Amino acid sequence: MFSEQQGRNWWFTGVYGPQRDDEKALFLQELRDIRALCNGPWLLGGDFNLIYQAADKNNANLVRAMMERFRCFLDDNDLKEIPLLGHKYSGSNERRSRTLVRLDQAFCCGDWENIFPFAVQQSNAAGVSDHCPLLGLKVSTSGKCRFHFECFWTKMPRFLDAVSLNWEAQIQSNYAVERLFTKLQHLSKG
Repeated sequence: MFSEQQGRNWWFTGVYGPQRDDEKALFLQELRDIRALCNGPWLLGGDFNLIYQAADKNNANLVRAMMERFRCFLDDNDLKEIPLLGHKYSGSNERRSRTLVRLDQAFCCGDWENIFPFAVQQSNAAGVSDHCPLLGLKVSTSGKCRFHFECFWTKMPRFLDAVSLNWEAQIQSNYAVERLFTKLQHLSKG
């Protein structure tokens, strides 16, 4: 159990899911049992070795029955995926005809999202592994609603000046994705 600055408690469960389909069904039941013990806000993350949507894989070789089981688990527990910055896929079979898949994910319930409404996952490029490691969550308990671009802004005086000024601001980060994210934040504020 964790507690954030304002004293609200929440649960985290880290996972490394099995690879065999018969074990995956047991794994999902175990997660249901864990959820029953974790009352309140819950964050669940790690390598699930499961996908719940076709977009999480770069080919049509899908086990739809297992995808449906995972989707049902997520729906039954009111779990929502936390957005990932950086990579669409987190794993590769590293063969000539590559299969790319998103196995590493984080999901939260609505209560957890109410505490950290602007949470995003960050990943890094795969170095010596077949996975892109998740660097962690970037969370904030305050902020504005998501940015929505309005087409008419391009017609406003000094629009390009504002874009240029905010885009060229110095960013202190070693991660390209974080620099891009921060630049886009500056643009939205500017």
